[in-house]
Amino acid sequence: MNADNAKKKHFEAQRLFQQQKFAEALSLLDDLDRHFPTEQNIMYGRARCLAALGRVDEARPLCAYLKDVLGHGRGAELLAQIDLRTAAAMPALDIPRSIPKHTPPAQNRKVGRKQLVAISAAFATVGIVAAVFFFSNGDTKNSTVAQAALLPPPDNPTFFKDVAPIFNENCVVCHRPGEPVPMALTSYEQARPWAKSIRKMVEARQMPPWHADPAIGQWANDRRLSERDLTTVLRWVDQGTPQGNPEDAPEVPTFTEGWKIGEPDTIFTASAQILPAELEDEYRYVYVPTGFTKDRWISAAEIRPGNIDVVHHVIVFTATTTGGSNGLAGSLGGFAPGSPPLVMDKGRGMKIEAGAVLVLQIHYHKEPGKMERDRTTVGIKFAKDIVKKELRFGSIGTEKFLIPATRADYPVDARLILEENIHLEQIIPHMHLRGKDMKVWAKSPDGSKVELLSVPKYDFNWQTFYKLEKPIALPKGTELHALAHFDNSAGNPFNPNPNVSVRWGEPTTAEMMYSFYMYTVDDENLKVKDPGA
Repeated sequence: MNADNAKKKHFEAQRLFQQQKFAEALSLLDDLDRHFPTEQNIMYGRARCLAALGRVDEARPLCAYLKDVLGHGRGAELLAQIDLRTAAAMPALDIPRSIPKHTPPAQNRKVGRKQLVAISAAFATVGIVAAVFFFSNGDTKNSTVAQAALLPPPDNPTFFKDVAPIFNENCVVCHRPGEPVPMALTSYEQARPWAKSIRKMVEARQMPPWHADPAIGQWANDRRLSERDLTTVLRWVDQGTPQGNPEDAPEVPTFTEGWKIGEPDTIFTASAQILPAELEDEYRYVYVPTGFTKDRWISAAEIRPGNIDVVHHVIVFTATTTGGSNGLAGSLGGFAPGSPPLVMDKGRGMKIEAGAVLVLQIHYHKEPGKMERDRTTVGIKFAKDIVKKELRFGSIGTEKFLIPATRADYPVDARLILEENIHLEQIIPHMHLRGKDMKVWAKSPDGSKVELLSVPKYDFNWQTFYKLEKPIALPKGTELHALAHFDNSAGNPFNPNPNVSVRWGEPTTAEMMYSFYMYTVDDENLKVKDPGA
């Protein structure tokens, strides 16, 4: 098995593990282990799968070998969890967020590890989500807290042994050289001068960025630090940021250059967009014919701005005409701060009809004074497996509102009634600079209410896709509600002008009120294949 095939297989194992398909992930890792029997992190991945499946008698010797022979820190921590769970007679092993949520595939690899570490970067995003997954039986929040209590934070943490692994897992996906962030955290020399700022942001839970109320909903991509990790970072700063032994340092993860979804099957390139020097804020619709002569089914899509300094966000639609926003048939997702590429689970797909045109709604925002150029691209991967469910987009929202000038807490609500039985998979709240908070809930036909999402401090700079840990069944006739509040007062530091009333509009200085959502239809069982598969 060559390195490229190994990388693809490890990527698939990571995806399956994140979907809690532990047996399938283990099967792939077993095959990798036959070809790479000395690879530490394949061993560790197998141990995690075995533990998650309850096969602790098989997981324990693997962990012991990792700990005692190879000095693998994650293996030692997993062994401690297994022993503690066994001692406490707990029924099943949860993988807590107190250690890496999905450990980079080759955290301690000595030879050729870069190719495999790059795989886990595909699950991370800039501003974008360092996609964090964990597994539980029962209440995730409570089990996570219980697990964190089993592994207390170190009393005297050092950078190399304790803090660097936390940064590698949660931070360096953004905080690394070449990314548009204030500082890198890939070395002690880089992190040390920022220690006080790190402490402030971590203690306030402003970093890693996550804006959902933890009491409502369980999210597969929850980015919050565990209490153990948070305490470790705070103690490290408070104790003078000790460096520790360089031999304890984990290797810094490497990240995929280019496409996070892997090499696309097809790439569409928009025409070059010239932004005049005087331009400050503008929405443009750019049309790219697909040239498809047959309906195609895709499993992933990624939008890559050509000029990240001027592209605020992009939404890509499919359409049968090129008349503005008319004739739009569906959405392939988009690019925005906080948004990952669209990657669908096995058995899911999105259809692009024969003859369709991609409509790129590109929002440009820049400082006037310099001419800029952009050429945005869209990469897609065709579905290789049978598609049983079409992943669809919907929206709860309204364009009929007027936010009064100087008003600090103006409510805007919207609702819709489901016309079919669905499973809800993701929720994406969207407002502009005056957006303050948003709640989304469902009212079933029997009158019961289910709270779905609460974002008490909305931040326009982070357009997060909140992916449910488990899709929620919503029957036909369910009312989906969204309630947002807007702060149009001078007390809102992001408000461009508190002295004007604000209506719906595309520019950032206007407002929007939407809660987009992604779902599948229960009665649908397509069993279709992409014609190129």
